[in-house]
Amino acid sequence: MDLKFDNLADCKAQWRDLLGLDVADPHTAQLLEQLAELSEAPEEPAAPGSFQLKFRSWVMRDEDLKIVESVRDALMAIAATKFMPINITVATVAGIAVAVLRVARECRLFGTILGHRDSQLIGILKAAGEPLSPANLLDRLRPLGWDDEDVKASIRRLKATPTRSGPKKFVDEDAEGRIVLCGI
Repeated sequence: MDLKFDNLADCKAQWRDLLGLDVADPHTAQLLEQLAELSEAPEEPAAPGSFQLKFRSWVMRDEDLKIVESVRDALMAIAATKFMPINITVATVAGIAVAVLRVARECRLFGTILGHRDSQLIGILKAAGEPLSPANLLDRLRPLGWDDEDVKASIRRLKATPTRSGPKKFVDEDAEGRIVLCGI
């Protein structure tokens, strides 16, 4: 169950207690600030023309807690085998957990799951290393069972792939009508 806080101090205290952070550690305040930032709930948009007071809240999501616990368990297991030449402190574990949590949050917010066909088209473009015309794409994808309509449909989907943060463009057309990758 997600934990919700209307008070920043309560959110930080919960993270501190969950991770067993030492308040005397100089890194604790910075880690708690980052964890609280990651926990801040998105604001609800106000209705046009309405007057609305904005209240901030923080949420510790179940999946975030699981990620933090997994990172902590993995690092403690590594430390127990003396595989790493450094001493792993609670602050080290928390810092790594924050980094992993940030990546997971970005993936959840900006990522999406692509279908097999769309992944094939992206793979062909990536392997080519240069923009390809739709006809050239079809020539390369035909051995995989693609036809002209499959290529057009995949390009259309990849130009506006839905994500939690809005549509994401994975491909686009250049000035010559060739298909190019966007940010991949």
